[in-house]
Amino acid sequence: IVSFDKALSLGCGVIEFDVMCSNDGEPFLIHDEHLKRTTNGQGEVGQVSSSYLRTLDAGSWYSKKFKEIPLPHFK
Repeated sequence: IVSFDKALSLGCGVIEFDVMCSNDGEPFLIHDEHLKRTTNGQGEVGQVSSSYLRTLDAGSWYSKKFKEIPLPHFK
């Protein structure tokens, strides 16, 4: 979401993103199938629960400034 806000502030008119569902069918905005590269989680998005995905830090991998940014998801 931070990157979406930045893109909009720069005047971007289009934002592309990927959506994957947890094993209980809840959609999350994430590009990688595997959680290890961009979160502090383990496993694959489709093989873990939405409650687990909501606990993950999806910002620290990029910068300490973004520590504890959650995975965006649709409610």
